[in-house]
Amino acid sequence: MSEKTISEKLLDFGFSQDEAKTYFSILRAGPCTASAVSRKLGFYRMRAYRILKFLEERGAVEVIVGRPVKFVAVPLTRITEKLLEEEKTKIFEMEKSRKEIEEYWRKAQTEVEALQEPRFRIIQRRKQVYEFLFEMIRGIKKEISIFTTRNDLQRLFFSGLDEQLRNLQPREFSKKILTQIDKEAIKVVESYMGNAEVRHVVMPANVRFVIVDGEVLSTFAMDDSMSMTTYEDTALWTDSEVYVKTMKTFFDSLWKMAPNAREVMDALKTGGPLEEIRAIGTEEEYYKTFRDMVDSSKSEIVIMNKYLKEELIKPQDLDALAGRGVDVKILTQVSKDEFQYINQLLKFADIMHNPTMSEMQMVIVDKREALVRFYESGYMTWSNIKPQVRAMFEVFESAWASAVSAKKILPKFAEQQVLEQGLRLAAKTLETLGWIVSMPGQIDERKDGDYYFNMVAKRPEAQSTPLVLDLLIEDDAVGQIVELKTKSSNAMKSLRLLVASRSFNEEEIRIASFYGIRLIHAKEPEELAPAIVNEASRVIKTLGLSEGA
Repeated sequence: MSEKTISEKLLDFGFSQDEAKTYFSILRAGPCTASAVSRKLGFYRMRAYRILKFLEERGAVEVIVGRPVKFVAVPLTRITEKLLEEEKTKIFEMEKSRKEIEEYWRKAQTEVEALQEPRFRIIQRRKQVYEFLFEMIRGIKKEISIFTTRNDLQRLFFSGLDEQLRNLQPREFSKKILTQIDKEAIKVVESYMGNAEVRHVVMPANVRFVIVDGEVLSTFAMDDSMSMTTYEDTALWTDSEVYVKTMKTFFDSLWKMAPNAREVMDALKTGGPLEEIRAIGTEEEYYKTFRDMVDSSKSEIVIMNKYLKEELIKPQDLDALAGRGVDVKILTQVSKDEFQYINQLLKFADIMHNPTMSEMQMVIVDKREALVRFYESGYMTWSNIKPQVRAMFEVFESAWASAVSAKKILPKFAEQQVLEQGLRLAAKTLETLGWIVSMPGQIDERKDGDYYFNMVAKRPEAQSTPLVLDLLIEDDAVGQIVELKTKSSNAMKSLRLLVASRSFNEEEIRIASFYGIRLIHAKEPEELAPAIVNEASRVIKTLGLSEGA
């Protein structure tokens, strides 16, 4: 059997013709560099690298570390056995999945339930609200979660809620109550503790919501007096899956952090320090809590916030903290728009950049209290519960350890600002010469989708020959050259420019030339602008147009 026939047989094992050709070339020649493979087989160097990388991932070649890196072929028998075993495993998993799919479909056909729209209902007057609540409890199947004030718990006790909860067997039902516990609440809370698990939370307002399985009854403004006949108690009931899930997530997040009622009551009775969690209801309350925490700090403040806001953290505040000997650490996602602001903060605080920051804001002061805000859900809480504060601090330390100093990130933004200033100068000149300039811009909004360039300039009389320009901010010039070529593929006659504040190396110049991309490097805006305008003039001359046309 000839080598050509064997190469064709390798196609059955998932190889392409070029990959099979490359594999046999290395198998026959022994250890080779990517450049040697490129020359021997007539591939572009980047193409050879990609094929060798694929062969390495498939286990067909192995890497010999050195300068330069070399690749050696794995024996043919070993690779065919490996690939055959992978296919057998894949077939086995597919057969297993087939049986699971068929079993699921069989059950789905016999257990189809009618789809229902979410239902909503308004209940007015306290007596009717309580009656509706007790009706929900009588239909309970799994769990009940109650979030309400101490006065409401007392009113519900007089109405028989404790009896209702007592009738639910602890082993069969989950019964949880979150309320604010103070000295006046001790007696009523103790009356529930034998029938439900009770925890303490600082209430943001006179709010009540009760979740029973897949239903929720919520009241967000009520008369919290002991009146049983008041009309100022209106509740919304719904079985909307989204709403119920949102309220349950809120309740569970508070529950996990809330201290046990017994511990709080013991502290109240003995006068000991009270650990608690407080739900925060408004922006004003959040900012006030933050200011109070900062003002009370003695040694350390750590802040984790993807979106730094000057109204929250001011340079003069950090200056004052530094004067008091308070160390400040800030973990954020540094952006170009915050360049000047971050530069000011760096005079008084340690700042680290983490590009994968979560949508959460966290402030911890002296490792004794924590303020947490979840942007997506809007939940805001304050806590001084030691285990919780300690856990939050560990989260911060872990994220801090994997971050990069803002001092290393900011120089790139400084370069970008210089380049963008040069673009603006160039755009102004081009517009006086009759060009239509967009920053950022697209070649054709109907075809480009999400493809944007830092600049797109067109002549009104030559729309199909635009000038497209991108800035090189990161170090991967080759990657951005390929990306620029891909983005501009809808306009084959376009003049493509890649601009950087550093010079380009020989390989970058060669690849850019292959893709028809012009490279410009300049360190000052006044140097960059004329270079761009000169490139635009080339388009004018090529098309036979006049500069002011």
